[in-house]
Amino acid sequence: MPINEMLRENMEREQGLQMQIVTANEASQISTLSGSFDEENPTGQNGSESEPSAPPMPTESRFGRIFTTNLLPDSFTIPIPIFYTVEPLPEWGVRAFKFAVVTTGGILGFHRLIRKLGYEHDPIYDIEHLMLYDLHAIALDAFTFFAVGRGWKNKGCDTLGYLIPLALSAWFFSAMTEWSVFRYNVSMYQIMCVWPTELYFFAGAAALGLLVNVIAHVVKAIKEGVFIGRALEIVLTFAVFCAPVGSSPFFHFHHWFFAWFVGLHANFDTWWSRASQGLLWGVYINGIAGYGRDSLLGCLSAYYNSLQGQCGHLEQEGSEICINPDELPVGQNISIGFDHGMNATGTDVDGHPFLGFGELVAADWETCTPGSH
Repeated sequence: MPINEMLRENMEREQGLQMQIVTANEASQISTLSGSFDEENPTGQNGSESEPSAPPMPTESRFGRIFTTNLLPDSFTIPIPIFYTVEPLPEWGVRAFKFAVVTTGGILGFHRLIRKLGYEHDPIYDIEHLMLYDLHAIALDAFTFFAVGRGWKNKGCDTLGYLIPLALSAWFFSAMTEWSVFRYNVSMYQIMCVWPTELYFFAGAAALGLLVNVIAHVVKAIKEGVFIGRALEIVLTFAVFCAPVGSSPFFHFHHWFFAWFVGLHANFDTWWSRASQGLLWGVYINGIAGYGRDSLLGCLSAYYNSLQGQCGHLEQEGSEICINPDELPVGQNISIGFDHGMNATGTDVDGHPFLGFGELVAADWETCTPGSH
């Protein structure tokens, strides 16, 4: 084969190899460009329609965020200079601290405000009595409310949407007693035999508002798929806190207890549910600040504690009442006079009044017969 032909064949072979390399490189570049195009425009539409979409619109207005934003953050970090470390506080701990501050400040503040404004209150119930007799029970109430009410999980209670309803309800439930129509209790005897007509209308309007709120919570629970769990919570808390005392004819449905129990279950992290819970916690604070954490069983509880504890002395405004528990008759209404032990008259030898002990008679709402409590 002539040398010229051999050289020509070699050149053609090299050119073919170069063409293959170029083709492979171009294919690789096209693949890369295609991948980039797919990432930028996964729908495969033209460039004019593949521009990035606008950011989502906020779900609430700036005005609304004023009422749902925490005054202080739910998370803090504490520097420890000695160890050159920073320790983050758990969010639930910060929320618990906020709730404790709001509750304590609310009770102490409204305890003073109610008395300063001259609203109806228990005149002998002071801070010393609160600390001595009620602090333990109030702490358990607050702990249960914080746990079952999802205070550890939801946004902290230091939002205007929570604090404003709380303050308004804590004030209103004392201010309303300035009208005589509201100076009644919530018990079967009072409702059926004592309440004036105007109070029935007010109670009906309040019950209607409560019903609407309950329906809203039920719908919310169904949408979030937690209805069964929340229903079980209501059943269990009712069985523990309501059923045992509610079965007694001496049961008194104090407004602090109603607000505490219902507020347990207004526990969704949405503005209207949080506002409802804040309003109810304000009613609880009002009851404690104005009257103390009165027993749900009224005089029956005091009677039981006196007998069960075999109390030898009772005091009323500084005067002693001497009682021999073994001789205290149950089922009879014998008078116990100040400073002079038991007697069968209405006064002691000096004509002082007495306290009557003996059989406790529950009020009968069917016959409108008042009881001894």
